[in-house]
Amino acid sequence: MKYYFILGVNPALSIAEILAKYKGNEYHLLNDNVLEINFLTDFDFEKEINFLGGVIKIVKNIDFCKQEKEILKKIIKSLPEKHEGKFKFGFSVYGQEKLNTKRLAMEVKKELKTRNISCRWVTSQESTLSSVVITQNKLDSNGIEFVLIKENNEIKIGKTVAVQNFKSLSFRDFSRPARDNESGMIPPKLAQIMLNLASCGDKNLTLLDPFCGSGTILMEASLMGIKNIYGTDLSSRAIKDSLENIDWLKNKFQKQLNNNSQINIWQQDVCSLSKTIKNKSIDIIVTEPYLGPQRGRIEFEITKKELDNLYSKTLVEFKKVLKNNGVIVMIWPFFRYLKDGFLKPSINDFKIIKPFPQNFNTDNLKITKRNTIIYGRSDQKIWREIVLLN
Repeated sequence: MKYYFILGVNPALSIAEILAKYKGNEYHLLNDNVLEINFLTDFDFEKEINFLGGVIKIVKNIDFCKQEKEILKKIIKSLPEKHEGKFKFGFSVYGQEKLNTKRLAMEVKKELKTRNISCRWVTSQESTLSSVVITQNKLDSNGIEFVLIKENNEIKIGKTVAVQNFKSLSFRDFSRPARDNESGMIPPKLAQIMLNLASCGDKNLTLLDPFCGSGTILMEASLMGIKNIYGTDLSSRAIKDSLENIDWLKNKFQKQLNNNSQINIWQQDVCSLSKTIKNKSIDIIVTEPYLGPQRGRIEFEITKKELDNLYSKTLVEFKKVLKNNGVIVMIWPFFRYLKDGFLKPSINDFKIIKPFPQNFNTDNLKITKRNTIIYGRSDQKIWREIVLLN
């Protein structure tokens, strides 16, 4: 069955996450916003959308046609014969070519009227409906959002079956009891993406976050059901915050949590990890280290030199505790205002690995020359560089 994944604000990162998690399935990048996957086995989209940080919505293919005038016939087949209350529907168009959704909407209204169904066309100022609009109008549960994708000489028609749970993500981000705005915090969505890049959906792994901070990565790993989770940090406040947030998560997300997850958190200098963690015992390391000062006047060259040194020492310890086939997904700071803003720590025997299959064409994606992905907003002085190592 074909599904269309509507990509988040950083398409390269979204695609890398999806292809890592769903290896072995046929895929095709339709445009900058849509990745098509043909699943060879059953796909639980309602569950999966909760663990895909880079996916806005999942759309199920229902038909296709060659000409715009044929779209209405295909859409009518998916309309309900009966419906209690007001039936809501909407359209999203992906791709550069515009399609006349207003004409389609008027014809859908006429058809529903013949079936004695009261209806409302849900619209937006954009050519696509956001996850907020879809959720507020219950288009994914008690209505339909039709998705139209023009590719070459074919128009693909789908309906949205799942949208990103922005309310839950926001709740975990802003309502958790312990937050450290001074040192910076990784968004839950980015934590999910990094975990998927590292684990490829395998829950039977041992995870380490040696810069656990307030515990975002630990929390998302627990929700994903990863069985063995370790978190360390040099800061006593970070350990206190992580423990408090994990307790809060267990209380607020009892139904979603996998009781098999074992979480161990303790204070530890990253440069002495091997003193407390058994050699070659960790499957994946997923972490956002200290990225330097976040506010005020920043001496970028000095900070860059200090972090190069810290990360070099850190990777020496990672090599000791990580299994031979283990994977690291790590964030390095990218200093936008320097001529060369890339960090260059000594990675020793590690290699930076490309976060895409070998045969995947990345020409139109924004990736760096060293096969990493930059993630950041225009108002940020320091962006995140997502680096995969093994």
